[in-house]
Order: sequence, then C-alpha cells, then structure tokens
Amino acid sequence: ILLSTSYAHVCRDYLGDKYLLCQKGYREAEEYAKEKSWKLVKTGGSVVTTALDLCICCRAKEVVFLGLDLAFTDGKTHHSGAYSEELQTATTQVLDVYGNLVGTSGNLAMYHKWIENRIAEAIEKGCQIKFYDATEGGALVQGTEVISLQELLCGKEVIYEPGN
Repeated sequence: ILLSTSYAHVCRDYLGDKYLLCQKGYREAEEYAKEKSWKLVKTGGSVVTTALDLCICCRAKEVVFLGLDLAFTDGKTHHSGAYSEELQTATTQVLDVYGNLVGTSGNLAMYHKWIENRIAEAIEKGCQIKFYDATEGGALVQGTEVISLQELLCGKEVIYEPGN
C-alpha cells in the first residue's frame, strides 16, 4: 500500500501487488482521486495514523494496536533490543495504560491526539469497529479497549500459523 507521495522508485522496484492511496490535504492527490472517483484517506503524519484511517474507511471489524507505545516508557525511545534504546528527554506527559504519567515528545503526543480524535469521530458516526490496544504499556489511547495480546487471542480462531 503506497501513498501517492511515496518515493517513485519504491513503486517501480516493488514487483508485487500495489495499492495506491490518495491523501486528503494534498492537492495533487485530491485531484487524482476525484478523477478516479476514489475516496481519500486522512494520513495524520504517521504510518499508524494512515493505517488507522484505512481500516476505518474499509470498515474493518476490529483494529488491534500492537507496539503503539507513543511514549518514552522507562525513558527510552524503543523497547529493549529494538533499533534504538537511547534515553530521551520528554517535552510533555500523557497518562499511560496504568494511570501514571509518562513522558513523550511533541510529535508522539500529536499522533496520540490524532488517533484518539479519529477513533472518537468514527464512533460518533456510528462505526461498529472494536478498537483494541494490546501494546501492554505506553500511552492510554481513549476509545480503545486495553487488553493483553494473550487475552485478545484467547478463544479466537487462529487465521494463520507459520508452517501451515
């Protein structure tokens, strides 16, 4: 899935199926979408915000956030063993899933608010999507049900198992 503003060589070099999204707020994308009678997506400035809007537009039954920390849990940018673990100085604070204040940056706080607002907007418009946060830590995202991944999967049909 590519945004219309993606680097052209990504589209050219990737040989698999491709799907183009046109984003609201970008004039050329809006014009192209209008010509094709396509819907626009709200991007919100992040991959996760774009993916959320796509799920809402496609009327997904459930949206599950995994690894959506949106904060500097333990003062780190990423979980232990991930790409980077450097300590960060927070510029603002948000409530975490345990009811404590946790530091975050301005851009993460912006994505956090955008996600909460988009979920609230969808619910207000009658959306029947269940929103789950199975991150098991990080910023509390209003409109989601905080649940462990184990609890979420327990009793649900397994769609795919590696090796099958």
